[in-house]
Amino acid sequence: MARIHHVTVTVPSEGQIAAGQAFYELLGGIPLVRPAMLAADTPGCWLGFDGTQVHIIVGDSEPGPAHMAIDLAEQYDAVLARLEEAGVERRDARRSWGARRCFVRDPAANLVELFERPPDSVVERPGAS
Repeated sequence: MARIHHVTVTVPSEGQIAAGQAFYELLGGIPLVRPAMLAADTPGCWLGFDGTQVHIIVGDSEPGPAHMAIDLAEQYDAVLARLEEAGVERRDARRSWGARRCFVRDPAANLVELFERPPDSVVERPGAS
């Protein structure tokens, strides 16, 4: 089965890369070494999340409903405490499947959904009823 390798979020300027990196580290991201050819000509950073990566690069973006979601599992309370201590505002969301979740924005206003436990993924079978 295919898996998502990385998602990219943008910051408006090189000066905001460090703030973005610090935010994603609060969520549990581990800084990764970028390939030399990219590091030389593309400002940014990469962070690892258990086999998936978040790439932060400089670029234009408009804050909106598009978002990524991170399954924090047993780290949910600890991560929320770190975010609160860092002054990050959050919006709690309904417990649609019996687990806590909320939304936060990174320093560049990218929307991030945080799960205590994500919903089950059920493969849709065309024609099945």
